[in-house]
Amino acid sequence: MPMRMRREKMNRLNRVHPPRALVAPLLLLTAMACAARAPEVVRTRAPSYLSFWSPSIGSGAVYEVETPGQRRTLIEITVPGRQQTTKHDGFWAEISSQAEGNSLWLIGKARLRVDRKHRQLAVTRLIMQWPGFPPMDLSENMRGLGSFAQDFVGVISGYRDVYMPPPGGVGLDIPNLTIDTEVRLHAEVPKAKDLGRQTVSTPAGVFSCEHFKFAGKAGEVWVSKAAAPFGIVRAATNGTTMILSRLFTGVSDRIEVAPEPFRLEMLLSVPKRFGGSFWDWVLLPAKP
Repeated sequence: MPMRMRREKMNRLNRVHPPRALVAPLLLLTAMACAARAPEVVRTRAPSYLSFWSPSIGSGAVYEVETPGQRRTLIEITVPGRQQTTKHDGFWAEISSQAEGNSLWLIGKARLRVDRKHRQLAVTRLIMQWPGFPPMDLSENMRGLGSFAQDFVGVISGYRDVYMPPPGGVGLDIPNLTIDTEVRLHAEVPKAKDLGRQTVSTPAGVFSCEHFKFAGKAGEVWVSKAAAPFGIVRAATNGTTMILSRLFTGVSDRIEVAPEPFRLEMLLSVPKRFGGSFWDWVLLPAKP
């Protein structure tokens, strides 16, 4: 077959069946284009101790989080706003994380919808703000960036899943997120067995708690309705401990400006300065 005819045939085939090397990028671009049309929702199982949640507006709790070999982290969980719907309970929750010896805060804000009857939880909007960056709205790309939503749900549930990125690593590295997300979206807070009442002493005081042990996982949590907004008094999962340090009210929103729309180029610059997650994020050394 003459070279010209062979080239024309290949061109026709490529128009109908793109070369395999182009399929993945084309699918990714198509998915991102579709995602930009409307906000996405990440749905997950609500924790077995959902009845201990009391997310009243203005409530807040501070926790000391420790992981072997890592600096202690302070995590502040608050409920700055509420949005009631006809069928489900909806509210805004905010997580602020500060590593020991660091004045910077990593902030995440999510609009949550709770279906108490079916024990389902949905993240309907997600805003992230890394130190030195403006807040960014990830809502239109949550399926591709669902790991952030899963981290958020894990923190307010007192459960650190085993798929968390290693501290100081490249947990925010975009090329790995597409691989990581499929695993972590299925890493829901596991069902937990109620082991009964137990008294727990914390820096915030002494609490009469319900003790739950996660099924099939190495972890447990102690909860009390007195520990608003999400009832966590103490938790220990996968080597990380979380203990209540202080309760307070009259919270204000740490994200004070309107978030910017999702921009991939800005998100790509984040891993150059930060690693880890809400649980134990680190400021990476500047590269020369």
